[in-house]
Amino acid sequence: MAIETAVDKGKVAGATAGFVLSLGLDLNLSGSGVYYPLAVLWMVRCGGYWNALSSGTLAIIGIVSTASVIGAQHFPNYGLIMVRDAVT
Repeated sequence: MAIETAVDKGKVAGATAGFVLSLGLDLNLSGSGVYYPLAVLWMVRCGGYWNALSSGTLAIIGIVSTASVIGAQHFPNYGLIMVRDAVT
């Protein structure tokens, strides 16, 4: 239904809507795609490592922690383990 709405009302190409919406579902199921990178960066900040990291390193941390949610959100209470593993 979401793909049909994007194509019909949003005038988005069918292939683009199918790819983006299915990828978005995997990356942001229950907000995990936003939560994990922010939680990792918050732990870096609280640990006192914020000033020691370059902007490139912070970007890599964000990308890796976002990519790590693809297979993880289907298990209950797995968020803390994923965030811990991304930091260590």
